[in-house]
Amino acid sequence: MSEIAVIGGDVRQAATAEALVEAGHKVCVFGIDAQLLQGAVFCANLSRALMHAEAVVLPLPVTHDGEHIPCDAGDVPVRFSEILHKVQAGTVLMGGYIPQPFFEMARAQDVPLYDYYTSEEVTLRNACATAEGAIAVAIANTDTVLCGLHAAVIGFGRIGRMLARLLYALGVHVTVYARSSEARTWAEIEGYAAAELCDGGVPASIVSGFGIVFNTVPARVLCRARLTEMSKDTLLVELASKPGGFDPADARDAGLRTVYAQGLPGRYAPVSAGRAIAVRVLKILREREESAHESNG
Repeated sequence: MSEIAVIGGDVRQAATAEALVEAGHKVCVFGIDAQLLQGAVFCANLSRALMHAEAVVLPLPVTHDGEHIPCDAGDVPVRFSEILHKVQAGTVLMGGYIPQPFFEMARAQDVPLYDYYTSEEVTLRNACATAEGAIAVAIANTDTVLCGLHAAVIGFGRIGRMLARLLYALGVHVTVYARSSEARTWAEIEGYAAAELCDGGVPASIVSGFGIVFNTVPARVLCRARLTEMSKDTLLVELASKPGGFDPADARDAGLRTVYAQGLPGRYAPVSAGRAIAVRVLKILREREESAHESNG
């Protein structure tokens, strides 16, 4: 049985900690609301949580500002550099969506660092939770049924593809905007209308007529002119991470109803998202243990 520290994050991290406890590990947590925890040991300070940890699980995303670990509980922000200095020799760190400078810092301290979000299993389950959350956002922010509505899905990656599938199942007329011809072909095969997403973003005269526009592309694909062309009745839902698909000031000036819906898994399916992370964490630990046995054998 390993001792694992789970540091920071939201309800997903609490679910991750609980799953790790169920797998037979001793889990110490810091920076998580104690009321969310079942079976884990709540630590009043970071040093105690890290004291005997053989592995440390950080949240998804591991940082919002490039320096600190987001914590739902705790008055003092936790710096990633502080964790590096306090972990014991041989401790492995894991987090999601880790920026390159963090890898460089860990390498300089000779601390193994893994990004569990590079796992296809985690990203797919995260995409599923995001797509379902996007449907919930759409329902909560419209006064008509979705069935029969025309919706645009910008981007046809994991999230875009799952979202289009759910919308289509609800009777929504879906148009997918994608850069690659292969993606557009798949969209058409799956029953959607498809249009090209140019390098300069969404082409002119294609955004009118949609009741909802979902953006999944983390790049500015909707310029000021495209936003101005949209009907004021259109609901614009931003699902992409920074910098997002459009300038919030441009959307505000255009008078559009806009919902910024990043981080949906943590709000709509935190237990599922957290347990998916725990599965990947356990696999990383198991692979490291098997590798060590092979080296010693």
